[in-house]
Amino acid sequence: MTNYKETICANIAYLRKANGLSRTVMSRKLHIAIKTLDLLEQGLFPRRLNFSIVYYAAEAFHVKPYDIMYTLLE
Repeated sequence: MTNYKETICANIAYLRKANGLSRTVMSRKLHIAIKTLDLLEQGLFPRRLNFSIVYYAAEAFHVKPYDIMYTLLE
């Protein structure tokens, strides 16, 4: 069983790849640095990162925040 942070990381990576976005474009949509996006895609949720990323992703990809946190979108 995965925890919500692992699910967020997996969903961020999935959404970027499924929509054919570069890391640069995705990082702009999520309002984070490319390095932070790289960490997320590796499955690491940085301590300094807040959960606004969930809402930015939900808005950008028309997905419910709950689904980004608790449902694997793959």
